[in-house]
Order: sequence, then structure tokens, then C-alpha cells
Amino acid sequence: KKYNDTEIAAVDIILRYHADFSSEEANIWIEKRIGADRRLVQRNRLEHDSKYNSSYASELMESLSLDDLLHLSGSMREKVAEVLPHT
Repeated sequence: KKYNDTEIAAVDIILRYHADFSSEEANIWIEKRIGADRRLVQRNRLEHDSKYNSSYASELMESLSLDDLLHLSGSMREKVAEVLPHT
């Protein structure tokens, strides 16, 4: 199956930065609920998350608001919204 890299990256960042998942927990959640394997998730981290991309001094996708990330998560929005803490 073909995955949208931006959607996968948004879901990964939501899980790790807003739902307190570890990197490994995010890998497992994405693989079980979306189907993308850990290699794809890790490749996306290198491109979209400054924590994993040392060639960028500034923040990347992780600097976006939760609302923006949820919008970018596209077709996966409902699934990932279920794990967010309710305020």
C-alpha cells in the first residue's frame, strides 16, 4: 500500500509530542493501526523532525500546532485523535 509521507509524519509527531508516546510506541501504533512499517516511519522522521535531522538547525514539522498536525494527518485524523488526552 502507498502511504502519504506527510500524513504519516504528522501522525508520528502527534503521537510522540502530544500523546507522550515513545518513538518505539509510535512505531508500533502506526504499524498496527495504519499499516506503515517502521522503516517508512523512521525515514519520515529524518525528513520531517529536526530531532532526527541534524542538517536543520531550526524546527521542522514538530513546531506546528496540534490543530495543524491534525489537519495534515488527513485520512488518519480520526484514528490518531482517539489517543490524544482530552482536556
